[in-house]
Amino acid sequence: MKQPTAPDLYPELPIEDGQNYRLQKITEIEKTLINERDNRKSLYKKYKRGVNVTDGVDTCLISTSVVLAGIGIVFPILLPIQITAVVCGSLGGLVKLIRRKLTTKSK
Repeated sequence: MKQPTAPDLYPELPIEDGQNYRLQKITEIEKTLINERDNRKSLYKKYKRGVNVTDGVDTCLISTSVVLAGIGIVFPILLPIQITAVVCGSLGGLVKLIRRKLTTKSK
């Protein structure tokens, strides 16, 4: 009986090429992860700086609002000071909301 002369269905591949391919893919993935880590680190620094700035602004606005409200209560004739106190308090609340958004984005 004659043996078939058709080529094998699955050719023999060298083992080294597959290993090199896997190592190359691992290196590419590692570089991608390192780049992503560095980007996240820089974004975290920016958001953290924004949180710190908004925290300071919020503290100043709330303190100003309390002082002006106290002056407005002592001297009821000074209506513009009371209006300024209300505006500072409102801005303080707005800055607090912005700080919360920045805090959630930084995490």
